[in-house]
Amino acid sequence: MILTLEFEGDGESVAWIQPVLHNGSEKEATLNHVVLLGSRLSSGEVSFGADPASVRVLEQGNYWGRVVPITRQAKESSSQTNLEPNEAPSQQKVASDLVCTVYDRNARMAFLTGYESSERWLGRIELAAQEAEEKGYWELGFDGGDLLINPGETISLERVSLSAGPEPWSLLERYGDRVRNRHQPSIPDVPPVSWCSWYPYRLGVTDERLLETARIAAERLKPLGLSIIEVDLGWQKDQLPSTFEENDQFPQGLARVAEELEKSGFKLGVWTAPFTISEFDPIYKEHPEWLIADEKGEPAAYWTWFWAPHGKVFILDLTHPGAQEWLRTQMTSLYQRGVRYLKSDFIGCESDALARRRYNPRIVAGGGTEAGRIGARIIRESLPDALLLNCGGPEMPGSGHWPLLYSCGDTGNTGFLTSKFQQENYQALACHLFKNHRWGIIQPSCLCVGLPGSIEEARLRATIAFMAGGQIDISDTLTSLPEERWEILTATLPPLGISARPIDLFDPVYGKPGYAYSAACQEKGLPEPPPEEHPPGSVWHLHVKADWDEWDLVSLFTFKKEKADENPEIRNFMVPFSMLGLQESERLWGMTSGIARRWAQSQGNAETRVTIPIRQLSRTC
Repeated sequence: MILTLEFEGDGESVAWIQPVLHNGSEKEATLNHVVLLGSRLSSGEVSFGADPASVRVLEQGNYWGRVVPITRQAKESSSQTNLEPNEAPSQQKVASDLVCTVYDRNARMAFLTGYESSERWLGRIELAAQEAEEKGYWELGFDGGDLLINPGETISLERVSLSAGPEPWSLLERYGDRVRNRHQPSIPDVPPVSWCSWYPYRLGVTDERLLETARIAAERLKPLGLSIIEVDLGWQKDQLPSTFEENDQFPQGLARVAEELEKSGFKLGVWTAPFTISEFDPIYKEHPEWLIADEKGEPAAYWTWFWAPHGKVFILDLTHPGAQEWLRTQMTSLYQRGVRYLKSDFIGCESDALARRRYNPRIVAGGGTEAGRIGARIIRESLPDALLLNCGGPEMPGSGHWPLLYSCGDTGNTGFLTSKFQQENYQALACHLFKNHRWGIIQPSCLCVGLPGSIEEARLRATIAFMAGGQIDISDTLTSLPEERWEILTATLPPLGISARPIDLFDPVYGKPGYAYSAACQEKGLPEPPPEEHPPGSVWHLHVKADWDEWDLVSLFTFKKEKADENPEIRNFMVPFSMLGLQESERLWGMTSGIARRWAQSQGNAETRVTIPIRQLSRTC
């Protein structure tokens, strides 16, 4: 096997690599683990800065993302979960999918490695800093997926770009632009607004509940952009992942629901897991050859379905013509019943390493993206004008493109999730904001603002959804939503359509720890605690320009929850005007919690600070 790397550059800050692989032997070859470039291929080593402690790394994948010190990167894998029972098992992440950004705070220099295509394989970047006796390394490659290559065959691998500059977020935006320009994806001009049945009703959803929701939504949400009513898991026979026959909760079928919704001006959406087959599905017994096999040639169990009747689930082999035709038939049936929005869940199974023993070894399945793109293309052809939401499949534009991208873990009902999960989950979302309107429209999971969570949690969730600038997917029980929660919900609509910039992902924003209330009431001066760095992704900034004025929105997020018998803790954010692109000498008018006040830059003060109590941090100021 001969690997050739063709280099080209723009003469400034970007270089491209086009890898080409040639099987020069007289025998078939199997493509396994591929390393395009890497310091571990030789005795060399890589250094990412004079002081590794100042270096930060952005890593990401479909639902996850994080920014961590490079000294922690190899030790702390990302395994974000909110313990939702419908979450499929995920591998521990110790590398980045598709793109990775390294930033040296001291040198103010960033280095981005990004794949610009992902048609057949899922490119990965692995790196680590030098520590003790271990050398630092950087490696660019991917899982070959056991692709069979003919004698004398030459194949092009995924294209990669390398770029450098002082602004890491700008590097990400320009990388996103290059991917968009290369693939020219079709993206909705306006982010959609939808309602999802999962968190209000879960498996208790019925056609009448759906239509009752639509009646309320037609009056209160349709004028603000709501156009889709989606029934999540709960409509299928036996509550299985990929059955397409309605159960008794939808006695007149989806077609009747679609007709009724259309009268109110809404489109019908449905949930399905089209690539996940239950052992109770007829396919398992009638066509086991359509399923990914194990080493014995039997269907390989992927995981266990959480809901009754439970049982094993298997991966549909999308390299098999019979499986492809079955998928086309099911998707066409949904379209004929009026479905115009499809939420495809658990579709990342096609890229799982388990999916290697497939029908056609010349199509990449396990470890790659080609089989998943075949499935996506069939879905698009079968539902030609429907909106398609990607939950776990190939996120990069290309063949079988998904216009809507699920971009973080499930947000869950209010009141139940830990502060740590929310902080990590919304940091992951911040890592994906550069993709909005470049790769597709991002969806930050469902927006829940109802009970039992606090009003402040509702404000926090709503602010994040609004500032993300993507799809708003409402998932509250509209029939009983308190009026104060309605006020929060409607404030997010219609979607803004542009994404905030998380200004502290790479460079820190500091604050002073809170102090005791009793000490604050005393005449003696308060002690000055040392500043502490807020978690990356705590400050989002958005410049908004209209034909009549322009302004800046700044959202400050903190996720600490006090117990009922604890005093609220004051959290302080010191945001330099320079991080907002504002001049230090400017005079600004601000709005916090509906109270207008004037911010005046103090003479000679370079940081002009605004201190906001914790109960107001979820609001935009």
